[in-house]
Formats: sequence, structure tokens, C-alpha cells
Amino acid sequence: MTPDLNLLAAEGYFELEMYEDALDELETADANPKNSLAVSAMKLSILIAQKRWEDALPYGEALCDLDPEEPQYFIQYAYVLREVGKIEDARCVLLDGPDELEQSGLFYYNLACYEALLGEGSTALATIQRAFHLDRDLITTALADPDLESIRDRLPPSS
Repeated sequence: MTPDLNLLAAEGYFELEMYEDALDELETADANPKNSLAVSAMKLSILIAQKRWEDALPYGEALCDLDPEEPQYFIQYAYVLREVGKIEDARCVLLDGPDELEQSGLFYYNLACYEALLGEGSTALATIQRAFHLDRDLITTALADPDLESIRDRLPPSS
């Protein structure tokens, strides 16, 4: 199979939640230097899906360095950092991301989670309101998110 077909096969395995098969396909796809960014992005997604946080860390960092204008890499990397307990680092990664992030409700949502976990309830509440302004669907998610436990009683009810 050619490296491009291996990448497509890996994407298919990923969608089927056959993560080890996807990683096997990526080993071959990785041989083609033009696939490097796509392979790393797919590996990061797979490792996140498998909750292999420590293994995901270098991919998240590398992707942010390789493509500093791609907002999704910063959201994913910050999330991985949060999962390994590096909450302040997660917040910094989000804040250091591309300006485009500020148009995303998910950016403000995750930032509010990190602020709440750091004990900054008032700041977290203001930040989560910005998330809700951009994406009202996040209210339902927030009401069940353990990261937002400290501000849950001040969140609006879901509609």
C-alpha cells in the first residue's frame, strides 16, 4: 500500500475505533515526509481517543510548533496537558494559540474549565459566558462537566 493509501486506511480504522490498526497503518504512512503533519495529527487524535495522555504529549507539542496557525492543535494539546494535571500549562497553550481560537466557543469553554480548576471562579464564570455566547449548546455540556463543579450553581439552566 502506498503511504497516501495507508493514511486513508488509518483514517478509516480510526472512524471504526480500531485504534491499533490505525496506528499500524500510520507507521507505513509516516515513511513519506509529505505526510508528516497529517500522520502526527492522526496519531494525536488516536492517542487522545485511547486516553494515552503521556504518549500524546509530544505529538501535541510538535503539531503546535509545526503548524502554529491551526487552532485545533492548540485545543487538543491543551486538553492533553489538562489530563496529565498540567492545568496552568494547558491554559498557557490555549492563550498562546492563534487569534482564530477566540472565535470558538470551545476555546472559551476549555479556558473556563482550566480557570475553574485553578480556583479562579469569577474569571471562569466570565469566560464560560463568552463560550455560551458563541455556542449555546455548550450550556448542557457545562452542567455535567466536573471541571466546572466550582461554578456550576452560577451557570444558566439548559434550555
